[in-house]
Amino acid sequence: MPISPTLFLILSLLFYGCQEPISKNSRDDSLQLLATAEKIALNVGDMAPDFELTDQHRERVRLSDFQGTKNVILAFFPLAFTSGCRTELQRYQSDLSFFNENNTIVLAISVDAQPSQKTFAEELGAQYQFLSDWPDKEVSRRYGILSQRGFAERHTFVIDRQGIIQRIDSGRDAIDITGAKSACSVLG
Repeated sequence: MPISPTLFLILSLLFYGCQEPISKNSRDDSLQLLATAEKIALNVGDMAPDFELTDQHRERVRLSDFQGTKNVILAFFPLAFTSGCRTELQRYQSDLSFFNENNTIVLAISVDAQPSQKTFAEELGAQYQFLSDWPDKEVSRRYGILSQRGFAERHTFVIDRQGIIQRIDSGRDAIDITGAKSACSVLG
């Protein structure tokens, strides 16, 4: 029996939000907080870390498969069925012909499980791939955007055909896809 998007969101927030609080007064807890918050800083000009994930149709997708042939947008989003994510990903769908014309593939990524990605993509009418970084969240971790609450922080990485990061947007800048479009128009 499929669950409604609202119920899924509530269950996700309960699951991700039910982590034990870390005491601010404990030195050991502070060290643990620093260890879990350790981030790998990726910058424009860096080689994008390769990965292999499953998409909404249970097909394996490897970033390096596009090297030499396509530019790639990696649109990391926090959780399926949330308003900011819906807005951002609908914008990619609306401008998909632009990205196709500029030799660019869009890959949406979150820590949601594959069935949730499938339902969310269908709900949006998305004609691009939604990748699941569940259960180990390793790709979000390798890109340095895994939050302490266990989901990916909103970031967009524009990667050229050689696998080099050409642009990074985060937060509200990532919801507005203008920067990603601009980078892709230059990369062609």
